[in-house]
Amino acid sequence: PRLVKKDICSLSGRPVESNSICVSRRMEYFVPGKMPDPKKTRNHQPPLRLRQPTAGMHMAIDPRLPLKKQAFEFVLAGTGNGDRVEWLVDGRFAASSRNGRYLWPLQRGKHTVQAAIYREGKFLFRTPEVRYLVK
Repeated sequence: PRLVKKDICSLSGRPVESNSICVSRRMEYFVPGKMPDPKKTRNHQPPLRLRQPTAGMHMAIDPRLPLKKQAFEFVLAGTGNGDRVEWLVDGRFAASSRNGRYLWPLQRGKHTVQAAIYREGKFLFRTPEVRYLVK
């Protein structure tokens, strides 16, 4: 029989649909009508999302410590090995990292953060904007 070629998410085992996000894909071949049913296959891929900061988070600068020594760690869940993350603070590029983490130097005021994820040099996903406050 003629086989059907389909992209499969390596982490979940589900067929990759045009609107789905999967950081690791592989090509597989199936007998027509015998492809995995996405509704019956569990998704084990962690979602790409900001774990830190959380929406509406309030932080405080410690007046006893030099400001240059104070930072907050941004954490992005769901990145794969080799993914490059661009951190956007207040809509501007702040840094680039390879591990889904970035130590952001504290600055007083209301802020926003987003992360743009790239895999193999191609844009993959941008997280929703998260608002937080530093007092």
